[in-house]
Amino acid sequence: FTMDINQVRCGMYITPKKRPKFGYDKFIETARLHGVIIVDLDLEGDVSNLPTNLDAILHKITDDYAKSSSSEIAGQRYDAFNACIKMNPRAVVIDPMEGIIPLLNRTAMQGALENAISASKVPFRVPRWLTLPCVPPGDE
Repeated sequence: FTMDINQVRCGMYITPKKRPKFGYDKFIETARLHGVIIVDLDLEGDVSNLPTNLDAILHKITDDYAKSSSSEIAGQRYDAFNACIKMNPRAVVIDPMEGIIPLLNRTAMQGALENAISASKVPFRVPRWLTLPCVPPGDE
């Protein structure tokens, strides 16, 4: 097997659970037809086995990021994902986490939306919302 110089190698991480909803098999085939080779990223294996010759990295790692503080396995996968990025400095990360993380904080996102809407004078508004205090279990 010889690699075509025009092929692009794209590392991809997506959990087996999300693959059917994503249309993973069809995506792999379509990518191949367009000269993109999808390389499955095994984030649960030894980090030293991750590829180092990727052109791009595509991911569905957000759930692991969100759970990383409470789940050791999710934290390990997220750390392996970051290691893969460092091992592939030339690779373009599609939808980098720096752009996703701020969206996970709903209170901050709500404030940003309200500021953007008021600054642009668009004819709509953000629905009213309320932040409820967190009550530790047993203190209800």
